[in-house]
Amino acid sequence: MEQIIDWCNHNQGFISMILTIITILIYIFVMYKSNKNAKEIAQEQIKFQ
Repeated sequence: MEQIIDWCNHNQGFISMILTIITILIYIFVMYKSNKNAKEIAQEQIKFQ
């Protein structure tokens, strides 16, 4: 466990980069899903007009 902590302390930039990439991927996924849901809702509203 101590080796893992030492490695993390010495590689903070690398860990920050990985976390940033993960955050960006999650953001893109969430935006894609919300855009898809918004399109479906808009299509259903058009049907009822």
